[in-house]
Amino acid sequence: MTVSAPCVAVSTLSSTDKYNIPTVAKVDFDNMLGIPQYEQWFSANLRCGHATFTKFITNLRAEMSSEHLRSYTHSFEKKVHNFLYFLGSEGGYRETAAAFGVSKSWCVDIVHWLSTVMLKLASKWIYLPKSKAGWFNVESGFKTKHQIPSVVGTIDGTLVDIQRPKDYDGIYNRNGDPSLNIRAVVDSSTRFMSVDIRPASFSDKNIWKVSALGRTIRCCVPTRCCLIGEHGTHSFRG
Repeated sequence: MTVSAPCVAVSTLSSTDKYNIPTVAKVDFDNMLGIPQYEQWFSANLRCGHATFTKFITNLRAEMSSEHLRSYTHSFEKKVHNFLYFLGSEGGYRETAAAFGVSKSWCVDIVHWLSTVMLKLASKWIYLPKSKAGWFNVESGFKTKHQIPSVVGTIDGTLVDIQRPKDYDGIYNRNGDPSLNIRAVVDSSTRFMSVDIRPASFSDKNIWKVSALGRTIRCCVPTRCCLIGEHGTHSFRG
């Protein structure tokens, strides 16, 4: 199933011109969940498959009170589906609401609510090893899966364009676009161990200096181990 974005303006057309107006296909989520034929749609639009989505729902349910899990008009699964679709698409609230056949205000409320929930739970899922033994376990994972010894993480980053906030000091990148500079470290299973989000004016070097890993790498990571990154990643001392 393909969900197209709403048609923007056709103001340049005269009243006699013939044209098609694209419409949004409503996502019938309740009939999609668990059906193998929609696996590709889930991966493309939610950035995860059915199995991961189900596990994510289970983890959220375990962390939230029954009051927040009440269905009301829409199921908890649909709320999470709406949230992930918003995060994984290039559209905004209006496009997401149209795709699910819900109001824009409901979509805004759900995205803000689940964003707050995820922020509170992030430290349970994204964390650095707390001991030398933990770092050695990460190293063992790289050696076992990829036959690469002495590696305790891979690091990469990207710029994400955003709408200009009210406090936009330092938010512009070198191309003049408002954006955020995001750097992340994952283990051999692509589990996020560290994520740092800074204004675009922060260089990779400055992000490394203020990150939790950058401040503690000398005392935590085994001395013979290292992090690896793609060719654009600079090497810095801890």
